[in-house]
Amino acid sequence: MGWPTVEVELTDYQIDTAIQAALEAYRRRSASAYERMFFFLDMKPGVSNYFLTDKKVGLNRVVDVLGIYRFNSAFLSTATGAGVYAQVVLQELYNAGSFDLSSYHLIADYIEQLEQLFATRVTYYWDELTRRLDVYQSLYVPERMLVEVTAERTEQQLFKYRYSKRWIERFARAEALLMLAEIRGKYASLPGAGGGIALNAAELRTRANEEKLELFQQLEDYIDQKPEDYGELTQFVIG
Repeated sequence: MGWPTVEVELTDYQIDTAIQAALEAYRRRSASAYERMFFFLDMKPGVSNYFLTDKKVGLNRVVDVLGIYRFNSAFLSTATGAGVYAQVVLQELYNAGSFDLSSYHLIADYIEQLEQLFATRVTYYWDELTRRLDVYQSLYVPERMLVEVTAERTEQQLFKYRYSKRWIERFARAEALLMLAEIRGKYASLPGAGGGIALNAAELRTRANEEKLELFQQLEDYIDQKPEDYGELTQFVIG
């Protein structure tokens, strides 16, 4: 914007506000602002409420819980897949001639029914505001479970990633241009030695809006998106 050669009418607080607005806009619109995380949660008998607030392992950045997986159950011996599902898949792959998608669909339904019968699927509720995870599962012995979550990337991570860094810089600049346009738009012109000085509020506002539209379009075109991290837009080709 010309600084430090050209001084502009923005304070440090307003510049910080523009950067914060850019970060919030990026988190709202880009999947790259989040990452999938896994951690172990030691659950105790009689305890159903757990608070995800540990900053050492990044639990304070959790925004959503995607799933809770048990290690042991009545039909799945380990979390690595050495159970019914793994055996059926291996049999299908071994007999290549009988491999088809319908079999996998039937197997998935069968596994889902077994999970309901043997209480393998853990039912839970996550409240981001209070950071509380409610587990609706009755345990009689302590049990360690694997929790899959979505967490916000830190600001340091976003500023290191080449696409997000450039996007945030451009959006913050556009936000600053809008603030500057509001300031200069209070007066149509200012008195000067050689006559009135015309201000460029309208030009700044137009440039800022065009910049924002271009940045939003980039996210819609998946230039800086990672939907595959969450199983979105996955494809397979037959033939």
